[in-house]
Amino acid sequence: MLFLLTLIVGGRLKRIERRAYILISLQTEALFMTMSKNCERNLQAEHQLIRDVYNRRSSCYNILIEILSLGRDLSYRREAVQRLNLKRGDRVLDLGCGTGLNFPLILERIGDEGGLVAVDSSCGMLEVARKWLDSRNVKNVSLVAGDVTEALFRAECFDAIISTYLFSTVIGWRDSLEGHLTSLRTGGAFVLADDILPAGWFAGPLIMLKWLKRYGWLNSSRDLIAYMKEMGDDFRLTRHHLGMIFVVSGKKAVSSRECY
Repeated sequence: MLFLLTLIVGGRLKRIERRAYILISLQTEALFMTMSKNCERNLQAEHQLIRDVYNRRSSCYNILIEILSLGRDLSYRREAVQRLNLKRGDRVLDLGCGTGLNFPLILERIGDEGGLVAVDSSCGMLEVARKWLDSRNVKNVSLVAGDVTEALFRAECFDAIISTYLFSTVIGWRDSLEGHLTSLRTGGAFVLADDILPAGWFAGPLIMLKWLKRYGWLNSSRDLIAYMKEMGDDFRLTRHHLGMIFVVSGKKAVSSRECY
């Protein structure tokens, strides 16, 4: 069943009709938290800038990533998805899903009976992802357009969470990551793949230099890895691309309640 998606655009809530950004029913209505006042405020300037950059580059993003990774991006994503240890029927959150490059790797593991919820703040990136889903008549993926720095879902609603190349673009990523991890069930796997470059590099050298001047060198990779090591069990870290890309994983160890 196709239904309306509440789309967060520039701090406003809009109702988007059927063929714009469609949220394919996965019974995800029950997962959404009551929208907080934080969801209604304007995005921070840095987050807005990053969203605009990804909107502009959405049509060429897949090619650009393939070039920057020297053709190795798929292997890094495959490793990240393998560490989720997915089984058929699992419910997965792809955080900062972009154009959906992780989708085929996840869907082949969870099967038609599983469910994938994919969140991104860039409508341009989601449009590319939607076209891929439509071309293959995929029915068990929910696309959610929203502020990825906000916790959007109820506690304990996912069996696994994956995020690729997201948190290095988020200033003040810790609160965002902690919020999203509440939606992961106890024992569920969380896998993060990212790069060690300065925040803002993908937006261009001028933005990168501006952020370096304003915030200093934000060593998000070091801090993210340290955070993941403390968060749970089965910590694992590998580095690729001459050390510029890392894949880090763990399992949520804290106790919490079941929600479905």
